[in-house]
Amino acid sequence: MPHRFASFSTIAIYTFVAWVIVQFIFSFALSLPRGAFIAVHYLAVILAFALIFRAYFDVHPNADAFDTTAQAILVMLIFEGIFLAFYASDPLRFLNYTDWIVPTFLTACAIYFVGKPSTANIA
Repeated sequence: MPHRFASFSTIAIYTFVAWVIVQFIFSFALSLPRGAFIAVHYLAVILAFALIFRAYFDVHPNADAFDTTAQAILVMLIFEGIFLAFYASDPLRFLNYTDWIVPTFLTACAIYFVGKPSTANIA
């Protein structure tokens, strides 16, 4: 039986690392044309969270994919809220379907799907 709830702080650290990677790429992609920016943003989200959480699930093979995803998304919402409230120059600019809802969905999918094989093989 997989552990239902891994350490929240451990998931928060992995989430923060992936989030920082995405923000770093995001900052360079802002100068791209809108279509290219969206493509780079989505690709960065998928790759960063998939790679970082693949490492997480390698270290924590008994972690449940759904619970880990839920906790990571909660942590990411907290990071985004803090960033938008205190550091963003135009905080409402990116709170839309294309720039926020879709990347959040892609984040959840990336984390869940890299974690699912590790929970499916447990007898």
